[in-house]
Amino acid sequence: NNICVPMASLETSFLTQITDGPNNYNDVDKIYLSILIEYLCTMEGIFWKEIRGEGLSYGYSINFGIETGILSFSLTKSTDVFKAYKKSLNIIKRLEDNFNIEEDRLEAAKSSVIFMIIEQENNKRSSAYKSFVNRIRNLPVNSRDISIRKIKKATIANLKSVFEKYLLKLFNKEKSNIILTTSKNGYEKIIKNFKESNIEFKTKFVEDLF
Repeated sequence: NNICVPMASLETSFLTQITDGPNNYNDVDKIYLSILIEYLCTMEGIFWKEIRGEGLSYGYSINFGIETGILSFSLTKSTDVFKAYKKSLNIIKRLEDNFNIEEDRLEAAKSSVIFMIIEQENNKRSSAYKSFVNRIRNLPVNSRDISIRKIKKATIANLKSVFEKYLLKLFNKEKSNIILTTSKNGYEKIIKNFKESNIEFKTKFVEDLF
């Protein structure tokens, strides 16, 4: 079910769409998905140019948590949430029709993901903590090095595989749920626009949630 929560305190809109994501620490999909998300959402990437670059939403992100098994797409401080969401769908549809990944930008995305992994263990204390956590998660002692090697070897085919497995599901209204919070002033028009695109919301006011 999709829920819209109009709030008097808001002037912009916030949208989060969620579905099932990877939930196994040993699943290699988490590595390929991390690279794909970095590729799509980095500055000067597709989402940056077509959503933030056009002034439709201040923030946008795709995230997943192994602990929760949840994959999410979010728009934050959106000035035109319906148009921003439609742009997002359009990006995904274009990739579905033609998974055109630029090699140089793919290498940059890989480097960013590797940097984030190394940054998590940038001193002895954090390295020791990470090692302890990895043992709890039943990961090998050298899991960082294994992950980095897999990142370096990741191919466009690997990214296309997780795109089809996870992102198509995330942006499929039949396989995901949307939570929208927006201003009380004009929320009916936003809901109407979504409804005309066959996405329906149930309206719940803050006072109804408690």
